[in-house]
Amino acid sequence: MLGAGFGVFGLSYLGSAFYGAQVADGSSDVFDPELGPFAGQDDGRRRAYGYRMMIPVAGPFAAAAVAPSATTALLSSLAGVAQVAGLSMGIAGAVIWGKERKRRKMEQVALSGSVLQGGGVLAVSGRF
Repeated sequence: MLGAGFGVFGLSYLGSAFYGAQVADGSSDVFDPELGPFAGQDDGRRRAYGYRMMIPVAGPFAAAAVAPSATTALLSSLAGVAQVAGLSMGIAGAVIWGKERKRRKMEQVALSGSVLQGGGVLAVSGRF
């Protein structure tokens, strides 16, 4: 769960950041001023959308607010949902992995004792 979560987060973030950089630069053919969703929009709005898409987790949701169409806003929001889901899975996996590691570490420590005539023995042993 740790690897899958951070993998989903990383891929969705890199995809949205690359897309945002293309939009902000105006270098994407999809955003041709005459054909794309930003047709008739000013450069400031296009750049705001692109820069917001490069912010991890909250950026796609903020970019949806300045998106030129409902479809672009929906796709931006879905990128944000993928980032949130991936980051959540990664954090949950890290917590589970940490608890399991701690539990295994505790199993490697053994405490033993015995009573002998005239005293006793107490031993602590462990593996590392």
